[in-house]
Amino acid sequence: MRAIMMLGLALSASACAMKAPPVLVEGAPDDLQQLTGEWDGEYTSASAGRRGSINFKLVSAQDTARGDVLMIPRDPAGDRNYLNPGTSMRNVPRALTIKFVVVEGDVVAGTMDKYDSPDCEHKLLTTFRGVINGKRIEGTFIIYHVQETPEPYAREVQQEGTWWVERRSPR
Repeated sequence: MRAIMMLGLALSASACAMKAPPVLVEGAPDDLQQLTGEWDGEYTSASAGRRGSINFKLVSAQDTARGDVLMIPRDPAGDRNYLNPGTSMRNVPRALTIKFVVVEGDVVAGTMDKYDSPDCEHKLLTTFRGVINGKRIEGTFIIYHVQETPEPYAREVQQEGTWWVERRSPR
């Protein structure tokens, strides 16, 4: 049963990646060419207790891409049966959306759309930065807990993590 559930989560993550809204990608044409292709990888944050998968696709000669990040939050009770009626919806894996990406030389950076924290009532804002090295990009990210009011929103707690992706299809 567990294997079927994990397969279902993986398939729904793949489906979300295909339906993801376009991501604005900025950079010089030669810099953007480095990102052309389909990328898959993972992220992890010990301080936030979260991990997940990353999927990103950029078609040559376009300034938009499609991509998702599947967040798998920690389950404080240790119960990974997400079909259990007692499981909080905050602990269920969910797709997050990449909002913006900029490429300059071999550096890629961007932000995620704000999303609900699985741990508290705050919204989270995540920024990321990585270095392109051929068919692999490795980097770090920072999660900010944000308070929506008063404007402008205040950045509070910071949590950090690492991420990587590898190109799985040719340019």
